[in-house]
Amino acid sequence: MEKLSNSKEKRNIRKSFQHDSDLMNSINIKLFRKKENHKKVQFILEKTDITKEIIFLANEISNLNPYHNFGHQLGVAETAIIIGETEGCSRKEVNLLALCGLFHDAKHLGKYIENAEENSYITAIETLPEHVFQKLQISKSEFFELIMATKIKKHGKLQNKLAKIIQDADLWWLARWPEYLLYTSMWILDEENINKETFLQIQEEFINKIQQESKSFFVSEWAKEVFIEPKEGLKILQYRPKEKIEKAYELRKQDISFEEFCKKLNDI
Repeated sequence: MEKLSNSKEKRNIRKSFQHDSDLMNSINIKLFRKKENHKKVQFILEKTDITKEIIFLANEISNLNPYHNFGHQLGVAETAIIIGETEGCSRKEVNLLALCGLFHDAKHLGKYIENAEENSYITAIETLPEHVFQKLQISKSEFFELIMATKIKKHGKLQNKLAKIIQDADLWWLARWPEYLLYTSMWILDEENINKETFLQIQEEFINKIQQESKSFFVSEWAKEVFIEPKEGLKILQYRPKEKIEKAYELRKQDISFEEFCKKLNDI
């Protein structure tokens, strides 16, 4: 869908969108894995009071870049819901976690910027109608504090339960290594024009940076028990048979679900 040119048109779209029966045909999903994104959208709609309108707006203000994109935003929302429900969060808290996941990287440029989270909050506030916060019973100050918790330099340094959950959810793609990394990230080799060895080195440097600045990688109770440690996942990935890595690379731009991807790899 082309970018809407003025606020009046946006308001009309927002009103009509609430009655649209097919979300995925109504928005321009800015990532090639539409099947997987569709599953995440349906999960968010089933588990929260987040509406199609809200998801539409999150997609509309997302950028297409290797990491901070709409697919990542959906994944953070999905994972935050899973952790939040497991740790006994209230419906309101789960709504807040999901909303933060959807908008924490709004308009992100795909590279390090000191005030990226502040910019995302401002973009979200300018985009979301007032009735969204009223419906979800969420204050803008709560929303702001949770988005600020996603700053990497704050990882592992906050005691608030919701902050810990959103921090771990923001790193969900590292937690399901090694297959999920291959599934979500192989196409970055093309986008960044780098080889597989350099890609693995970049991931290792990122993991080391986080662990140098915090006592542990994952901080929420559920994630510490369930998620694989990224360094261990990286080690497993480095020793994966060459045939599986090559197969993953061949599948990098096919619109298949994660389950379909794993089955194709296991068939080798």
